[in-house]
Amino acid sequence: MEFFRDKLTFDVDLTEGLYQFLERPEHISVDYFSEYNPLYFETVNRNAIDIFNYLFSNYKKLIFVTAIMSFDNIPKERTNFMSKYIKNHHKWKYRLHRQAFKNDMSIDEDFVNCEYYVVEIDKKDLRHQYLIQSIANLDFPGRTPNINKRWKWLDFFIISEDQNITFFMYDDRGIGVQFKNQHDYETFKNKFGYLKYEV
Repeated sequence: MEFFRDKLTFDVDLTEGLYQFLERPEHISVDYFSEYNPLYFETVNRNAIDIFNYLFSNYKKLIFVTAIMSFDNIPKERTNFMSKYIKNHHKWKYRLHRQAFKNDMSIDEDFVNCEYYVVEIDKKDLRHQYLIQSIANLDFPGRTPNINKRWKWLDFFIISEDQNITFFMYDDRGIGVQFKNQHDYETFKNKFGYLKYEV
């Protein structure tokens, strides 16, 4: 992904070495979904919320981007991200951008359709804690809140109003934080370097 190839993108590991399950399951059993490790999710959510608050503490407005990717044979559905993650959503208008690109994934469909919903909102109207928890839970059935992806790829980007900072939490494992200048990158690295994802 080009986002993570940028030299001013910091890849955050939210997990602190913890594992999602209390014990690594040898097989899926009836009790499988009761074996989630609560400390893991508390740690992931706390780190993500701390980083969000640090990055955007000086901003009153944010740009919220929802990217929805689907395939040719999947029916389009209306998305409810505005009402779900934005308070007072009726007062905000979004811009919609559509793009189709050649599919390079190991899936039968020839083209991937992508819709970008872009809305500038007051920071106080973004339910950021609820959004972060939903993203952290998206791969774990039974955990709520959750994002109902169904047959789509669904990504959220939060951008500062001056477009100097982009926050992208891809799932429970981590966040990509992209900066426009070296100083902001180094300042963030000095504070959160202990969470840097190491390949």
